[in-house]
Amino acid sequence: MTGAFATLIPVFAVILTGLGLRLTAFPGREFWPAAERLTYFILFPALLLQSTATAAYSPGVFPRLALALLLATCIMVGLLFLLRPRLTASLPSFSSVVQGSIRFNTYVGFSISLAMAGREGLAAASLVIAILIPLVNLFSVVTLAMASGRTSPARLLLTVARTPPFLACLLGLAINGSGISLPETVGNLLSLFGRASLPLGLLAVGASLHWQGISRQPGIILFSSATKLAGFPLLIFAIGSLAGLPDGMLAQAVLFGALPGSASSYILAKQLGGDHELMAAIITGQTAASLLTLPVVLALLPL
Repeated sequence: MTGAFATLIPVFAVILTGLGLRLTAFPGREFWPAAERLTYFILFPALLLQSTATAAYSPGVFPRLALALLLATCIMVGLLFLLRPRLTASLPSFSSVVQGSIRFNTYVGFSISLAMAGREGLAAASLVIAILIPLVNLFSVVTLAMASGRTSPARLLLTVARTPPFLACLLGLAINGSGISLPETVGNLLSLFGRASLPLGLLAVGASLHWQGISRQPGIILFSSATKLAGFPLLIFAIGSLAGLPDGMLAQAVLFGALPGSASSYILAKQLGGDHELMAAIITGQTAASLLTLPVVLALLPL
């Protein structure tokens, strides 16, 4: 447990620094949206591209990992739909519950993976999110389309499929599968961009936290925190174990299942007619709660 805390303290210290910078209006309100765009469109895709393109994957692992993550996500979303009458009658609010139960903060996850398992951890983490990103976006977008009624799920999914993180994962896997090596200069450039993505991304996570809405619907926030930080990773662990995933890959899959929600969930909810205020409260509540839950996860996993 001590090692887990030692890993998490710097990560959450950077997040809290971002919160403190926003509260003190430094370096200015206009900085954070620009920092988020720079990280999302350039720096983090560079990290994903390099990690997926250069990682050494066992050919038999990918299908088992994909199946385990697909089943775990489908079961979680199915349970949420079964429980929906008891959770909320509002479709926009329910779409936030769905996002809050399956989406994850990649910046936090990659920072932990790098600190705990180095380059091998990043390689396994890249494969996990290459599968999870399209999965969670699929269910999130379909639920938001149901809530808003403004556009078709197919059109929304096409928009999501064009996002830089998804395209970076796709391109990296294609390069990896082709056997082509990245030129050294390109690899070094991607590495420089990638190293900048995590600290800036974590600062932006902290700057996006807002505590005002926590008391609005505490029951829903507590429920989504329990499903995301405990229920989802337990599902992934159970199914991944049955699928025979190697310890390192299983650990990374469970870790990403146990991460708090991401700011992109708020952006998606705001743009597509979801309950963005509830979404912001869920993200903030989960991030705070993960200070208690992630040390337990890290202490139990062979990262």
